[in-house]
Formats: sequence, structure tokens, C-alpha cells
Amino acid sequence: LDHEHGGGANGKFMRDHAREWVVWLKKQTGADGFRFDAVKHYPAFVVEDVLFNAMGPGIEYFCAGEFVVGKGEKDPLDTWTEFTGQRCGTFDFSLRAALFEMIGAGGFFDMGSLPKFQQSNRLKTVPFINNHDTIRGPLHDSDTSSELFPTINPDDGRADVAYAAALAVDGSPVVFYEDLFVN
Repeated sequence: LDHEHGGGANGKFMRDHAREWVVWLKKQTGADGFRFDAVKHYPAFVVEDVLFNAMGPGIEYFCAGEFVVGKGEKDPLDTWTEFTGQRCGTFDFSLRAALFEMIGAGGFFDMGSLPKFQQSNRLKTVPFINNHDTIRGPLHDSDTSSELFPTINPDDGRADVAYAAALAVDGSPVVFYEDLFVN
């Protein structure tokens, strides 16, 4: 929103051009959804505005924003989703943190507690185990210094249980390609 980052006029310049570009992209490709990165760093109304203009007034399409939180911090995810007018959900970092804890608990984790870590709007959530921010494997030159959270080793015997849980809860789960194709 500030002049240093191309904003000014309350960020109208940047938002107008983001809106124009996404509308153009939708028309050119026929995309039926989008993924937004680092949405914690800009207002939810920007995503709502862009999606309303690109996708129309309905909310039947699929969109997810990356809003990083820790275990049990599902309220910021729900609030952000609500502020987008339910147009965009989030990757469920709160659930992912609980799944990471489950793997490390050595069989002493109450799996019945997992739903309480998942965000409330379950139709707009993306359960996951690893993504490009939580793993720095062979395709990333094994640079573990830039991980947001520790990697869940897909070769760990309990990782299968974490994937089963992520695929079983409500939402639109995603499987990270390196967990499948490298391992």
C-alpha cells in the first residue's frame, strides 16, 4: 500500500494492475482456479476484488491462498477466508503442524483430536503434508535453511498415516510432487 512498494493511492495502482492481469489470464487460459502466495502480507480484499472480477459473482471455483500459521492457529485462516467473501480458502498449516507432531509422537498422538486443528470452513481448506516451503529436497539442492517448517520425510513409516489423515479430512487435499516422484 505504500509508495516504496509501488503502492500509493491506497495501493490502487497495484491492485488495478493485478486485477487486469488476472482477468486477462482467465480469459486467455480458461483457468478455473488460482493459488495465491504469501497472502498474509496483503489485505484479503485484494484477493476478493481480483477473484470477483476474474471469476464473477459466484464462488464455485477453487482458489487457495498460502497463509502460514502454526499448530492450533486456525482462526487467522478462517478470518482471512471470510474477508475474501469465501472466494478463496487457505492451505491448512494448522492441520499440517498437528500432523507433523503426530509423526514425531511415536504412536502417542490422539488422532481423534485432528479435526480441532483444521480450519472451520472445511470446504475452503487445503490439507497437505509437504509443499515447496516445507521441503528442500533433491530438486531444491537440499537447501534446508529456507524451510518454513521442518519437512515430513515421506519415507518415514508414519508419513503414510499423515497422508491418510490429510486425504480423509474435509477439504481439497494436495500431494506434493516430490513426495511421489523423488521418493
